[in-house]
Amino acid sequence: MKAPKTSYSIYALSLLAVLICLLLCGEQTLVAQLVSPEDEQCIRCHVSQFNSGLQQKYVHSPFFERQCSSCHLAGARSMAAAESDFLTGSLVNQEIVWGKVKRIAEERPVSEHLLSLAGLESDNSYRFRIITGVQPELSDFTSSWYGLRPTELKATSSVFVTEGLGGTGISGLTVAWVGNVALISWQTSEPLFGAVELQLLEGDLTTAETTAQNDIVHPLLRDPEDLAINACYQCHPESTLGTSHPVRLYGGLDVRIPQELPTVEGMMTCVTCHDPHGSAGKMLVRETIKTKLCVACHVKYKNSSPSTMFR
Repeated sequence: MKAPKTSYSIYALSLLAVLICLLLCGEQTLVAQLVSPEDEQCIRCHVSQFNSGLQQKYVHSPFFERQCSSCHLAGARSMAAAESDFLTGSLVNQEIVWGKVKRIAEERPVSEHLLSLAGLESDNSYRFRIITGVQPELSDFTSSWYGLRPTELKATSSVFVTEGLGGTGISGLTVAWVGNVALISWQTSEPLFGAVELQLLEGDLTTAETTAQNDIVHPLLRDPEDLAINACYQCHPESTLGTSHPVRLYGGLDVRIPQELPTVEGMMTCVTCHDPHGSAGKMLVRETIKTKLCVACHVKYKNSSPSTMFR
């Protein structure tokens, strides 16, 4: 007895649904296994750029798989390596970070300032900044926020801070570990009231550090030319490209690279024509109509034939 056609249809649809589910689950599992902590950190800091790339019709595989470090980071250095970098005395996140701020203040104006930070827990990480003023309640000069890890400070005894002091009137900022306390010392050109504000860094320390305004602990990025050309050749070697437009060229009399197309100080690279994250055109070409992209630079041929008559 033959089964009704509807039964075959239902069976086929059910089988197709199972296969799609397995495919999607397998793909998500693979992506999850490949994404490293440093790549996740990149996405947390560059959310809008990541979302914009995913909205494109054609998305570059490494971008979709969140392999930021494979193209952007120089050498073997990674965000994981940056996390182990020395934090004490380094500039960290200057934005407002939720958490209680402890203020330790001096009782009289002096030129040689010295304050102690007691009760620091070795397993925690902190940030601190210096505040000085002509009156106890005023903050005429405020330094940047600096990182402080008791375990690091114990191992080195003292750290001399040199960055982030411009325009504060503060000099000779030093952090030292004596006994069980951290000593903060600095000088001012005239007697001033001084204070130290201390804040415990809650949660993921690297999130606070790697969004620092000065990118002190950000991993070393590739040189722009290396990123825009050599990074592409990692997966797309020149020998496999066949007919391909040359790079490392500049505009001339009949060739003018528009300002809206990215270059490296005027030099044409792979990403001048191809968007490495995602694009509306095949092969990640920035324009869906390839001829339009060509005549954007080769102005000599613009409107020379019906195929180049684009506005």
